[in-house]
Formats: sequence, C-alpha cells, structure tokens
Amino acid sequence: MTENHEYVLVQGNEEAFLYHNILSEQKLDEFSNVDGRGAYRWMGLLGPSQQTKEKRPNLNYELLVHPETLQLVGFRYAVHGSEVYDLRTRTEDENLAETVIRIAPPGKATWLISREQMWKHAQSGLIQFRRTSKGTYEPQIKNYLHDAEGNPKGNLLKSLLADNGVPVGTNADASRELSALFPETDVQRIKPKPVSLVRLLLQVASASGDTVMDFFAGSGTTAHACLNLCREDGRKRKYILVEMGEYFYTLLIPRIKKVIFSDKWKDGRAQTDGKGISHFVKYYELEQFEDTLSRARYEDSSLFTPPAGADPCQYVFLRDPKMLDALEISPELDEVQLNLGKLYRNIDLPETLSNLTGKRVRRIQPGLQPSAIPASVQFEDGQQLDLEHLDWRQIKRLIWW
Repeated sequence: MTENHEYVLVQGNEEAFLYHNILSEQKLDEFSNVDGRGAYRWMGLLGPSQQTKEKRPNLNYELLVHPETLQLVGFRYAVHGSEVYDLRTRTEDENLAETVIRIAPPGKATWLISREQMWKHAQSGLIQFRRTSKGTYEPQIKNYLHDAEGNPKGNLLKSLLADNGVPVGTNADASRELSALFPETDVQRIKPKPVSLVRLLLQVASASGDTVMDFFAGSGTTAHACLNLCREDGRKRKYILVEMGEYFYTLLIPRIKKVIFSDKWKDGRAQTDGKGISHFVKYYELEQFEDTLSRARYEDSSLFTPPAGADPCQYVFLRDPKMLDALEISPELDEVQLNLGKLYRNIDLPETLSNLTGKRVRRIQPGLQPSAIPASVQFEDGQQLDLEHLDWRQIKRLIWW
C-alpha cells in the first residue's frame, strides 16, 4: 500500500497567529444547549489538579445554596483562622442559615474562580447546581461556543488536515464544485483547488477586517472560499485577486457573481435552498509594464548617461512622448485639455484617481449621457474633481515619469 500526500507550505512572521477555531462535528455535539446568546455546554467549576487549597487559599470556600430554589445565596470561608458566613441574599426565612446547602470543593481541590466571579456569574444566570447520582450537588457554568466577540472556541489546527474532523476536499471535489457552477467548462484543464481546503486555511488564519491576497487567482477558489466563510460566520473579510489568464473574464468573475447570489449550485443553476450574501466587488485591468514599453518611443539622446544616483525611471522614460498623445494643447485659448481615451479605451477615471491619491470615492456624479465620462468625483475628504475638464497635472504621475 502507498499513501499519497499533498503539502501546504505555511509561512508567517513574528505576528503570525493561528486561531483556535476548528469546530469538528464532535466538538459541535458538545454544545447541544441553546439560549438567546447561542449554543453552550455545562462545565464543572473545579480547578486544575495542580491548583490546591494550600497554593490557592482564596479559591477555597463553601457555596451556600438555597434548598428550594437551588440558587446561590452566599459563601462560607475562613480569614486568618476566623470563619466568615457571608449571606448575600435578603430573605424572610430566619432559618435559612441552618437549612442552606453547603458545597465545598472535595479533597485538596479548589474552585476554578473566585467568590466575586462566582457571584457575578450566578447573578447573570450562568451557573446551575446539578444533583449528582450520590445525592450531592455540584456547580456548573455555561460555556458558550462563541466568545463575546463572536469568535468560536474551537481546537487548534492539526498538521494532518484530515485529522481535524472537518472537510478539506480533494482535487476531484474541486472539479465537481466548479462543474456545478459551469457544466460546459472543461474543469480538468483548469485544475482548481477545493473550496473547503482554502476555507479551512482562511478560517484559522484570518479574522474580521482582514484582507486575503491571492497573486495567482486561477479560477477564483480563494474568493469562493472567502465568501462562503463570511456567509457562515458573519465576519467581514476582503480579498484581492490577481490573474493574467484569459479565463479572468470567462470564469473567475462569473464565478464570484454566482457565489454571491447563492452558495448552492447544480448544473449551472442556483438551488432554491441556497443562500446569498450582501457583497460588493470591483475589478479592473491595470496598465502592464509591457504596455508601457510597447508605447515607448525615444529620441536620439545620451539616454544611458544619467546623473549619478538618478532614478532609472527618470531617464529611461524621460523622452517618451506618451504624455503628448493624451494632451490637446490650444495656444490660442491658452489651455491644455486631457483626453485619456487616446491612450486606452474605457479608462475608469474615478477609480484611477482613487488609486493614485489613496482616497476612497464618496460620490460619482454622472455625465449628461449614460455612456459619457462621469462629470465629477468626490472623495471621502470632501475634495471634488471635475472629470470633464480634468487638470492634466492631477494625473501626470500615471502617464509621464
């Protein structure tokens, strides 16, 4: 017999972190109770074995429990050899001090938490007292599946992914997932990765507000996995995909749109029990270095004798007249008009300026005709630019070095 293994290489810096959030079916079965806050389980309140009465005397105290309501009413403990009887609940029962149920940690053990924490949790309804088979009582506390910030309390990722008790998928699964979205596509040629595998890696390494980067996006599995994970845990993650293949428009973008609409597909059709997600995605082409080189035209000059310490871009492209192709100069009117359409078709000016300035777009004012260039763009800091009469200096850095 032989075993075939595929490997996932993981690298991180000193800030890298893996979340303890693997939720296997076995783990989920432990949290079988549900209330308004979510799924939970009951856990005992005895401290660990190394936490003894001698080492932690502050965690050694008796719990006083009402015999009828089984609610915590106070504590009994010793201070410097003197006994303290601390009844914290007002009652008309004069004999309560004699009838309360007294529960002490057995043997050398202590409680897991202090008296004040115990009282606080009891007042919040997080503690119950369960009757054991021996007729005694023991305290238990609600342990929720998710913390106050919504992070699951799961297990740490194991090295062998198949040992985590969650789906990791195979290449065959990946082909079936893509075929369900695009039944006419030859998925074997693309060789996609399984969504469940990428989803698992994102789950243990990303949190709400994180950005996932995939330099070789392929068929868009990373975006698919990110969308599925956000749909499941309600977190907000961003992703940036980069792809140069021809299927960027024929496969990657359509896949993202379909996965946004529904998480369940079969034979290219969304299923009625599928769930969508509110999502915003934008995509565009970037000017490539090869595009710049193909448009470069040089005049005879001492091009390769630059001043000492000069930036190469300042002399290699200095005499390229590319800028002149986009400018319409009118000496009579003493003005310069910028027409980027002479460089490339369908340039997205608002997005281009947003990338150039590092400012988010707040509002785009459309032109008089639907197909026309937008009239203006306003950024988040209030700056507004007239796109129909754009000052060429605003965009000089993009087209002239």
